[in-house]
Amino acid sequence: WEVGRSIFECIGDKVATFLNYSADGASFVYGDFIVRQEGVFAFAVLSVIYFFSFFISILYYLGAMQWVVLKLGWILQALLGTTVCESVIAAANIFLGMSESPLLIRPYIKDLTHSEVHSIMTSGFATVSGTVLAAYISFGAEPAHLITASVMAAPAALCFAKLIYPETEQSKTRSDNIQMEES
Repeated sequence: WEVGRSIFECIGDKVATFLNYSADGASFVYGDFIVRQEGVFAFAVLSVIYFFSFFISILYYLGAMQWVVLKLGWILQALLGTTVCESVIAAANIFLGMSESPLLIRPYIKDLTHSEVHSIMTSGFATVSGTVLAAYISFGAEPAHLITASVMAAPAALCFAKLIYPETEQSKTRSDNIQMEES
């Protein structure tokens, strides 16, 4: 287990270092005195949220976010036997918020079964969006713990969603021909 712990600690340290760049940018824009002052939410934490949101938008524009989400969705689908849409949304909820992730499968939402909608909602409620995760890290929470919880929440949410509301209908989104929209 030590290898997994060290991997998540390394990832957490890299994410924290990356998010600390937003403090340097905020110091440049607003001034060092205002940003370093304790209790100024608008200049300290909101800068982290904006920075991470802009970064995710750039990755989405370049197509990197779609690639990562599709690969993670494929892994979840192979391991758990869920549909493509459920798996992609659960993977996207690790990075995106509950309101943004269903936009990845926008053309297929009308074809989802009740169980699939329940799975999508459950995975959205179980995970924390990347921007809120960035805010928690800026509050001083341990990045490795937050990232580990986010990664574990995606498959756990799908498992519990299928236990609570099993699939009883024929799914129209089970095939592998689901394509995500380009930016």
